[in-house]
Amino acid sequence: MVESAEKIPLALDLVEEGTTASLQATGAARVDRKLPEGVTSKHLYRDVFRIAWPSLVELTLTQLTSMVDLMMVGGLGPVALAAVGLTTQPKFLLMTMFIAMNVGATALVARYKGAGRRDRANHILRQALVLTFVTSAIASILGYVFAEDMVRFMSSGDPAAVPDATVYLRIQMIGFVPFALTSTITATLRGVGNSRTAMIYNLIANVVNVIGNYLLIHGHFGFPRMEVAGASLATIIGQGAAFLMAGYVVLKGNSYLRIRLRDGFAPVKEDIKSILNIGLPAMAEQLLMRTGVMVFIRTVASLGTVAFATHNVAMNIQALSFMSGQAFAVSATSLVGQSLGKKRPDMAQAYANHTRRLGLIVALIIAAVFFFFGRQVVGVVHR
Repeated sequence: MVESAEKIPLALDLVEEGTTASLQATGAARVDRKLPEGVTSKHLYRDVFRIAWPSLVELTLTQLTSMVDLMMVGGLGPVALAAVGLTTQPKFLLMTMFIAMNVGATALVARYKGAGRRDRANHILRQALVLTFVTSAIASILGYVFAEDMVRFMSSGDPAAVPDATVYLRIQMIGFVPFALTSTITATLRGVGNSRTAMIYNLIANVVNVIGNYLLIHGHFGFPRMEVAGASLATIIGQGAAFLMAGYVVLKGNSYLRIRLRDGFAPVKEDIKSILNIGLPAMAEQLLMRTGVMVFIRTVASLGTVAFATHNVAMNIQALSFMSGQAFAVSATSLVGQSLGKKRPDMAQAYANHTRRLGLIVALIIAAVFFFFGRQVVGVVHR
């Protein structure tokens, strides 16, 4: 049921191969602004949308789940809300250690898919999982040991939310490795254009998370009342469910990407280097951005617990506007990578242009909704 999207050919697969030789003969230095022969804008928009919409649904509903988390935790008061907010940026900072590497894995898998090298795509998946396991294990240990120090830094001298925030972050660190491995599998599935599978297992995980919140935050149906700790535990239970489903997808052998345990996971220097060459610049960018955001959040936290809790709610609503950009980025990475793997820079340029246009249209629609109906949106979350 999750492979149907792969059976529909891309416009890339329909174009004639005759232009490839001429592009190579001229060094492929210039890409014609006109569409490649036999390709229409309709074909290109269809491909972009087909890969982007499952990611858009998945990312948006994941963010909505995060907002539901806040609404449920919000019933405990502003201190609890602030506690969850204090852990967000330290967690994101630790995530840069493997999320940036996923950028390299996605790009390489997409290229090998375009080149028809399924064996190499699967090899990159195994190498990426090794790299993710190592980096996330290190991040998990550091996050657990220094959880209180990071939270105190973020709290900017306000001690009220520090105990709950420390507990929340440490529980998150316990489930960090499965979460990281799932993100790598998701990134590589998106690289081959299979964003629907990731949507399915992440949506199921979100449902598990919300049910866990209901049972553990306030203690329903005989479950213990764990408050903020319960919200964190529900999150890693949901992430664990996603990991099991993602692992099943790449182990069962019915998808383009397949892991055979007998092939082993011994690191290969050249492949690790290829992933790092793409991932390290992305990591540097993320580290600089996260540093700036942490300084900003720390400044907001100095205004007091209520002000910071309000800011946390508003930022979660605003994050909905980022989801469309991320979804179309998934589509662009997959389609451009596969085009380059087929040695079709003309198709890569065409996909990039059409993805940008479609993403801009969606972004403008979201901006209009937030501008004209901001009060109503905030009101829904505030209730």
